[in-house]
Amino acid sequence: MDINDIKHLAVERIYLVPDASEGQLGYVWCDDPAPGVGMDASEAVEYVRKDVHEARIAQLEADCAAHKAAEEMQIALR
Repeated sequence: MDINDIKHLAVERIYLVPDASEGQLGYVWCDDPAPGVGMDASEAVEYVRKDVHEARIAQLEADCAAHKAAEEMQIALR
């Protein structure tokens, strides 16, 4: 098993959530932005695995390029 196989075993997103369970405010890592009753998901900080983030950026750039090419084609046909 190489490092790329191991990467895909990790969750794609992880959250840093506020925690005061021991009487003092701190933060813990969790795979749920609001793991407890009464917790607010908007207080969590979301982290995305680097390879997932880069793949999404590449897809958005490809979509943008395709849209731009289609617009240029329409302009040329006028």
